[in-house]
Amino acid sequence: MFPRFLILLFSFLLIGTSFARVAQLPAEDSGESEPRSVFPRDGQRISIDVYRDESVRPPPAAISQSSGKLDTWMWSALARFDVKINDGQTVQVAKDAYQSMKRRWLEDKIKDRRKPRVMTALRKDDKVYLASSARSTNLVVYTEERRYIDEVRRDVPKPLADALAYCYNTHKPPQRQHMYQGHCGEMMAAWAYFAHQASQGEPVNDLQGAVFVTWEEGLTRAGKQVERIKDPCAGGSSDPWGCNQVLKSLGATWIDRRTKGQDYPEPRDLFQKELLGQCNLKKSAGMYDQAKPIENHGG
Repeated sequence: MFPRFLILLFSFLLIGTSFARVAQLPAEDSGESEPRSVFPRDGQRISIDVYRDESVRPPPAAISQSSGKLDTWMWSALARFDVKINDGQTVQVAKDAYQSMKRRWLEDKIKDRRKPRVMTALRKDDKVYLASSARSTNLVVYTEERRYIDEVRRDVPKPLADALAYCYNTHKPPQRQHMYQGHCGEMMAAWAYFAHQASQGEPVNDLQGAVFVTWEEGLTRAGKQVERIKDPCAGGSSDPWGCNQVLKSLGATWIDRRTKGQDYPEPRDLFQKELLGQCNLKKSAGMYDQAKPIENHGG
């Protein structure tokens, strides 16, 4: 007969092995593991984050006089990496940026009707421009709300303004504005890219080589909760045109909506990039939450 302590030892080993196998089952059954997000911040690395764009908001007096009803709600950033990231990594960056925006909503107590539905990432070389759609009670792109007026605001970068005019003039009648008045994330990200290139003394006239992806969360008209890649908006032959037509006219492409997110390296730098303001360094290797203008910084 075996000594009692050997029987007990064998029993413990058998039970422990069974638990170990059970613990491994979820990982085996779940397929590919979720990508590691550089979010939330852990204080040891640079995370993806976005910031409210104050430059597109009306003057404080106008906001106050309207009891906060006249305003623009948009969040954005510019991330610079040591290497050019791929499509799956770009998708994950857009998803993480959306999560950062949601945290900002909680911090600032943003009401549901003011929350943008999408976050767009524009990847070009080693940079990713992040911009939500603009929820606004005033116009950001056009000068008038009338759908048949094509005039854009003078702050809109010329390449983007020209593309909007081209789509307006070449779309089958009736000629109308962008179907969402140009407030989509793709238009905001393109604006940020053109403005930043011009501020660096390197103006460009198109989006050749730029890759877009837009992450959407929220309820559909049917009441279904979605978390997915959203293709650029596009009207039919008798409907207003949208981002699809604008991006094509500028030579840009976008990521297939079936693409899954992937791990990505932490950014080398993270900037607050406002459409009408400066590009301010917010985070860099070894430094956090400092604001430093970077015009002529090479970013």
